[in-house]
Amino acid sequence: MVQATSPQNGSQAGYRVGASHDAPTRGATVPVSTGGKLPPIVWTRPDRGKILRDDLFGLAKTVVVTLLGMTVFIATGMGIAIVVTTVLKALGFDPSSLY
Repeated sequence: MVQATSPQNGSQAGYRVGASHDAPTRGATVPVSTGGKLPPIVWTRPDRGKILRDDLFGLAKTVVVTLLGMTVFIATGMGIAIVVTTVLKALGFDPSSLY
């Protein structure tokens, strides 16, 4: 394999003929193949009932989280409205007169 290098490293016309990048480096250990057989691949059959239960549980969990989130946002908005109304009434302004 040809590798770009500098003339100080013994190159010819700016290139050095060297070993492949895939060749093992000095000091590195190369794994030795034992020649053993791998265990056979066993495919498990899908349990359609389990898949359906998991999907329905996931859907139910999503609906519950969405409803709780909406409830929290509505409660927060109502709490802010009550605080603003209370502060305005304490300052002597009646917001209901604007309706």
